[in-house]
Amino acid sequence: MYLKTSIIRSWTKLSLCSCLLFTSFSTTYGQSKVEVSILGVHHFHNPGADMFNIHQDDIKAPQRQKEVLELVNQLLEFQPTKVVIEKAYGDTIRQKRYLAFLDHLNEEELSANEIEQVGFRIAAQLGHKALYPFDYRQGMDLKELEKLAESDPKIGAKFQGMMQEVGGFIQGVNDTLQKSTMSDFLSFMNSQESVDLNHQLYLQMLQMTGEDSYGASQGVTEWYGRNIRMFYNLNRIADFDAEGERILIIVGQGHKAILQDLIEDAAYYEYIDILDYIDE
Repeated sequence: MYLKTSIIRSWTKLSLCSCLLFTSFSTTYGQSKVEVSILGVHHFHNPGADMFNIHQDDIKAPQRQKEVLELVNQLLEFQPTKVVIEKAYGDTIRQKRYLAFLDHLNEEELSANEIEQVGFRIAAQLGHKALYPFDYRQGMDLKELEKLAESDPKIGAKFQGMMQEVGGFIQGVNDTLQKSTMSDFLSFMNSQESVDLNHQLYLQMLQMTGEDSYGASQGVTEWYGRNIRMFYNLNRIADFDAEGERILIIVGQGHKAILQDLIEDAAYYEYIDILDYIDE
C-alpha cells in the first residue's frame, strides 16, 4: 500500500513539474509572440530557377503595374515591421539596391523581380531602412531518383507520369495567371489547397522506393534542410523583445508548406494567413 501511494505521489510530482516546465518554456522564451505572414509567390522575372516554372507576362506593363500597386496596398494593411525576402542570409546586394531606391523613389527603375516590385514598395511606404534576406542556398540532388527511374521500369513509368502530371498542372496555372489580376492569382497560389498540392510533389517522390537505393530521399532531405535553415534565419531576424513585431515573408510558394508548419508549431510565433489581406 505504501509503495503504491509513493508511486502515485512521485508521478503527481513529475507530472506537475513537467507542466510547470512546459508552461515556463512556452511563455518565457520571448516577451511576446511575433506575428508572421507568408506571401507565397512565383518569380515575376522568369529566371527559370525552379524544377517547374510559371511564366509571368511583362510585370512592368501598365496594367500589371496597376495590379501590383493594388496588391501592395492590400499587403500594407498587415503593417509589417520587417519585410523578409528570399535572398541569402547576409546578402548586401539587394539592400544596396533598396537604399538607392529610397534615395529617389523612382519606381520605373525597379527590376521585374518580386522582391523589388512588392517588397521594396511595401518597405519604402512603411519607412523601413532595410529588408531582411533569410534564404539558405542549397541545391536538391535527385541523381539517385533518376538512377532508380532508369533501372526500374515501374519506377521510371511512375516518375514520368508524375512529371507529365505536374507539367500539365503548371500549364493550367499559367493559363490562370493570364486571366487573373496579380491579387487574384496570388490569392489562388496562397490557398491551402495550392500550397498542399505543391508540397505533395516532394512526398510523391519519396513513394518511389527501391531495395538498394534511397531514391529521392537525399534531395528531399536537402529541401527540408534548406527550409529549416531559412526558419532558423527567421529566428535570427525576429526581435522577440519588441512589442508588436510583425513580419511579412515574401518567398517562393514552394517553401510555404514547410515554413508555415514550423511557424504554426513554434510557441513564439503567431501565424497570420495572408488571405486575410489579399483574398477578397
